[in-house]
Amino acid sequence: LDRKSAGTIMIGCSEGGTSIEDLAEKFPDKIIKVPVDVREGITDEQATTMAKGLAVTGDVSAAAQQIKNLYELFTKADCTMVEVNPLAEDAAGNLIAADAKMGFDDNA
Repeated sequence: LDRKSAGTIMIGCSEGGTSIEDLAEKFPDKIIKVPVDVREGITDEQATTMAKGLAVTGDVSAAAQQIKNLYELFTKADCTMVEVNPLAEDAAGNLIAADAKMGFDDNA
Protein backbone atom coordinates (compact mmCIF):
# COMPACT_ATOMS: atom_id res chain seq x y z
CA LEU A 1 0.00 0.00 0.00
CA ASP A 2 1.24 3.45 -0.92
CA ARG A 3 1.03 5.90 1.95
CA LYS A 4 1.03 8.97 -0.32
CA SER A 5 -1.97 7.92 -2.40
CA ALA A 6 -3.53 5.70 0.27
CA GLY A 7 -3.90 3.10 -2.46
CA THR A 8 -2.31 0.03 -3.93
CA ILE A 9 0.89 0.39 -5.94
CA MET A 10 3.26 -2.06 -7.58
CA ILE A 11 6.93 -1.09 -7.52
CA GLY A 12 9.68 -2.86 -9.42
CA CYS A 13 13.09 -2.45 -10.98
CA SER A 14 14.87 -4.29 -13.77
CA GLU A 15 18.20 -4.00 -11.95
CA GLY A 16 19.21 -6.53 -9.33
CA GLY A 17 20.07 -5.47 -5.83
CA THR A 18 19.36 -5.83 -2.18
CA SER A 19 16.51 -3.37 -1.68
CA ILE A 20 14.25 -1.14 -3.73
CA GLU A 21 15.49 1.82 -1.68
CA ASP A 22 19.10 1.17 -2.75
CA LEU A 23 18.03 0.68 -6.35
CA ALA A 24 16.00 3.89 -6.30
CA GLU A 25 19.12 5.75 -5.22
CA LYS A 26 21.38 4.16 -7.88
CA PHE A 27 18.89 3.77 -10.75
CA PRO A 28 15.97 6.16 -10.19
CA ASP A 29 15.04 6.06 -13.89
CA LYS A 30 14.60 2.26 -13.78
CA ILE A 31 12.06 2.21 -10.95
CA ILE A 32 8.63 1.21 -12.22
CA LYS A 33 5.57 2.36 -10.26
CA VAL A 34 2.15 1.14 -11.33
CA PRO A 35 -0.83 2.26 -9.23
CA VAL A 36 -3.72 -0.21 -9.05
CA ASP A 37 -7.26 0.78 -8.13
CA VAL A 38 -8.21 -1.67 -5.40
CA ARG A 39 -11.88 -1.48 -6.43
CA GLU A 40 -11.11 -2.49 -10.03
CA GLY A 41 -8.13 -4.77 -9.43
CA ILE A 42 -5.12 -5.24 -11.63
CA THR A 43 -5.61 -5.06 -15.39
CA ASP A 44 -3.79 -6.99 -18.10
CA GLU A 45 -2.27 -3.69 -19.23
CA GLN A 46 -0.92 -2.90 -15.75
CA ALA A 47 0.55 -6.37 -15.33
CA THR A 48 2.15 -6.19 -18.79
CA THR A 49 3.56 -2.73 -18.02
CA MET A 50 5.23 -4.16 -14.91
CA ALA A 51 6.53 -7.25 -16.75
CA LYS A 52 8.03 -5.10 -19.52
CA GLY A 53 9.45 -2.67 -16.96
CA LEU A 54 11.20 -5.60 -15.28
CA ALA A 55 12.83 -6.33 -18.66
CA VAL A 56 11.57 -9.90 -18.75
CA THR A 57 13.34 -11.78 -21.55
CA GLY A 58 10.96 -14.74 -21.65
CA ASP A 59 7.22 -14.86 -22.22
CA VAL A 60 5.92 -11.43 -21.19
CA SER A 61 2.32 -12.69 -21.10
CA ALA A 62 3.27 -15.48 -18.69
CA ALA A 63 5.19 -12.99 -16.55
CA ALA A 64 2.19 -10.65 -16.53
CA GLN A 65 0.00 -13.54 -15.37
CA GLN A 66 2.42 -14.27 -12.52
CA ILE A 67 2.23 -10.61 -11.52
CA LYS A 68 -1.57 -10.80 -11.59
CA ASN A 69 -1.39 -13.92 -9.39
CA LEU A 70 0.76 -12.04 -6.87
CA TYR A 71 -1.81 -9.24 -6.82
CA GLU A 72 -4.57 -11.80 -6.25
CA LEU A 73 -2.57 -13.18 -3.30
CA PHE A 74 -2.19 -9.62 -2.00
CA THR A 75 -5.94 -9.00 -2.03
CA LYS A 76 -7.23 -12.41 -0.95
CA ALA A 77 -4.83 -12.74 1.99
CA ASP A 78 -5.49 -9.17 3.25
CA CYS A 79 -1.86 -8.21 2.74
CA THR A 80 -0.41 -4.79 3.32
CA MET A 81 2.67 -5.77 1.28
CA VAL A 82 3.95 -8.59 -0.92
CA GLU A 83 7.63 -8.15 -1.69
CA VAL A 84 9.44 -10.57 -3.99
CA ASN A 85 13.20 -10.08 -3.98
CA PRO A 86 14.80 -11.50 -5.91
CA LEU A 87 12.44 -12.24 -8.75
CA ALA A 88 14.81 -14.34 -10.82
CA GLU A 89 14.60 -15.54 -14.39
CA ASP A 90 15.84 -18.98 -15.44
CA ALA A 91 17.56 -19.82 -18.76
CA ALA A 92 14.17 -20.49 -20.38
CA GLY A 93 12.85 -17.06 -19.33
CA ASN A 94 10.55 -18.34 -16.58
CA LEU A 95 10.18 -16.12 -13.52
CA ILE A 96 11.06 -17.58 -10.14
CA ALA A 97 10.12 -15.93 -6.85
CA ALA A 98 13.37 -16.83 -5.09
CA ASP A 99 12.41 -15.13 -1.83
CA ALA A 100 9.43 -13.18 -0.57
CA LYS A 101 8.21 -11.18 2.38
CA MET A 102 4.57 -10.48 3.19
CA GLY A 103 2.80 -8.19 5.64
CA PHE A 104 -0.80 -8.74 6.76
CA ASP A 105 -3.57 -6.46 7.96
CA ASP A 106 -4.35 -7.81 11.43
CA ASN A 107 -7.60 -5.85 11.51
CA ALA A 108 -9.03 -7.35 8.29
